[in-house]
Amino acid sequence: MKNLDKEFMKLAKRNKLKRRLITIGISILTTLVILSGLGIWRSSYLQEQNKKVSEMVNIYSEISAPNTVSTITGTSQGLLSGSYTLSSYKNLDGIPVPLGTRDINYGFSFSNKMWWLAVGNEDYVPGGTIENISYREGQKRPQFYQISLADAKIIGTKESFPQEIKKLEQVSDYVSEVAITFDKPYTYREILKMVPDNLLLNWLSLSRSVDATYYESYPIDIGISTTINTYSKDGIYYDDENGSSVKLNQREVLSLPGDAGSNGIVNDGMYSDFVAAVKRSIDYDANDETRIELSNGDDFYPYRDAVKQVKKYPKLDDATFSGIILSGRNENFKQLQNKSWIAASSIGATTRYFSYLPTTK
Repeated sequence: MKNLDKEFMKLAKRNKLKRRLITIGISILTTLVILSGLGIWRSSYLQEQNKKVSEMVNIYSEISAPNTVSTITGTSQGLLSGSYTLSSYKNLDGIPVPLGTRDINYGFSFSNKMWWLAVGNEDYVPGGTIENISYREGQKRPQFYQISLADAKIIGTKESFPQEIKKLEQVSDYVSEVAITFDKPYTYREILKMVPDNLLLNWLSLSRSVDATYYESYPIDIGISTTINTYSKDGIYYDDENGSSVKLNQREVLSLPGDAGSNGIVNDGMYSDFVAAVKRSIDYDANDETRIELSNGDDFYPYRDAVKQVKKYPKLDDATFSGIILSGRNENFKQLQNKSWIAASSIGATTRYFSYLPTTK
């Protein structure tokens, strides 16, 4: 009887150990499955968040970064968030002028919106009665202005309109960029005839629909680059105008034709990409962050207005622009003084010119 009890106890212990091992095995397997699932979810989540913020940065780089080129220079990733670093520079007649870096966050730390991309990392100082002048890495931000046709008639007698082109002749051996606001909207073909051959046309500011008897400078500019396509560099994703998510081919800097009459390039394909990006921009204008209160008390939404403009003018030949950014040697801007089509001019980035530095013009 005692032997039976001993055998029974041994059998019970073996079964108990077996059940414990099975339980441990199931627990380990379940844990591995859960961890594997969490890993797959994390990877998918970060990929989706990265794609989301990349598209936003992509759109911003294409339509709201006047004469600014940005490239990815570093990346990092945490448990549920990540970031990458954008290095930016200005193109001053082919000479790059650094604008520093910005860290772009995604995932749980995703807090960068279109507004921050447009005006973040800038320092402001009082700039008279019109505006606050903003700087980034010591370089002044060039300003565009909304000027009504009514005001354009008295532009020559209105002291408050900035005419900074005249200041360039005071400083030699420098290259500069200048934002020029037109007296009225012009087409791309008309603009090419107005720009001198020895100045580089870098950027065109899209016309706005605002029509009032006052003028404003806006912290957000929307337009198209004529010297480089930056929005598809480094594999950034972009949704085309049909809503399909595609990875665009990397584009090289657009070389300007060798003939002296060329100042910049915009073709139908570039404008089509620009139109698509403008339409997508309102998806990232969360909570109307870019709403601007005008001096007459009205609210103005830059990206909404831009959508109206590109829907009205879906083709490059019909589109109108309210201003441009030119860059070149300071002395080459003298020929633009007192031009009737210039309503306002604002100097932006500048750098010293040396004869050994190659320029586009």
